[in-house]
Amino acid sequence: MYLDIKFLNLPKIPDELLASAKTPEIIKDCASIQYKRANSVLTSATTVDYKVSKELEQWIQKNICEKYNQVSIRYTEGSATIPQTDIDNSYLLVYNISNGSGNIEFWQQWGHGVARDGKYVIDDYEKILRIDQYETPNYCWYIVNNKILNNVENMKFTRINVQVNLNYNPFE
Repeated sequence: MYLDIKFLNLPKIPDELLASAKTPEIIKDCASIQYKRANSVLTSATTVDYKVSKELEQWIQKNICEKYNQVSIRYTEGSATIPQTDIDNSYLLVYNISNGSGNIEFWQQWGHGVARDGKYVIDDYEKILRIDQYETPNYCWYIVNNKILNNVENMKFTRINVQVNLNYNPFE
């Protein structure tokens, strides 16, 4: 069993904070990427991260996690994101507002360990092996080990979630 995701019994974000969670300030805007899968060239989903309201950030700091790198709200459009790790944070704490009806999947690149330091983006599924997958419900907190290649597959509509970037796992 790999340490890739853990579902947490933490307080739900109050509806009134979710209603005004997104600010107009864009933190990161990621365009789609071409990738190969089953002898086809496909286009990955696009993601846009927005700064969250001061009220939501304060609520998270008081009720969920005091120390973090950044809090954002992410909008993902498309059917799948590309498998990747993250150099900026080792763990990602996520709260789905809309899971897009997708699953999170974890991968291992052939010839490499499961958990890896550094930023890796895999654009050819022939080079990786799926090692785990999970349904991630709405209005539920979970933490992802971002040193393991991961992506979201089978989205049918916009995926929206609050993301807390961490260098450590405060729930171990």
